[in-house]
Amino acid sequence: MMFAFKRISEFTTISPLTVRSLPTVVSPLNITFKKGFVIDDTKIKEEILELTDWFTDDLFYSKEDTQIIAPFSRVFCDVERFSDDSQEEMFKLGMGVLYIRCDDNTLSRIVTTGLRKEILDKYYWPHHQGFNRAVLKQLKEQDNCLIIDCHSFPKTPISKVSISEEIGLILILELINFTPP
Repeated sequence: MMFAFKRISEFTTISPLTVRSLPTVVSPLNITFKKGFVIDDTKIKEEILELTDWFTDDLFYSKEDTQIIAPFSRVFCDVERFSDDSQEEMFKLGMGVLYIRCDDNTLSRIVTTGLRKEILDKYYWPHHQGFNRAVLKQLKEQDNCLIIDCHSFPKTPISKVSISEEIGLILILELINFTPP
């Protein structure tokens, strides 16, 4: 764990301003977002309660940094998933970019081709375009950009995700595929 903190402090000295991604902090699921759902409002609220990264907007707040927050629940559209289901590992578990299964594996939503296109076009792609603009602005202004993907972890992980008990309170990863040498 010390290496992780050392590594993050190295980044901080390089880039005093960062782009913080808080993709799953917002929990409302209004009527517009309920298209295709086959579960009732109570079950939807339970899923939101279980799958939201609560308080990350407070935990990771910094007035100097840009925060990118998805204004909808991951239960509706998970902006951290690949849009192409064939590339998304969690799609096999019903939790791709558009969740079709609850954490307990019950069917939650039926997604037609039209509904998928509508959600990606109106929510997923605009979120990613905003994220890209923030990163490009940071690169233009500072010549580098540190992206911090902000999450919180419950004591008991969701049933579909296997997370090591050694994680502790903070998990810091460097994604080699997305990090230049």
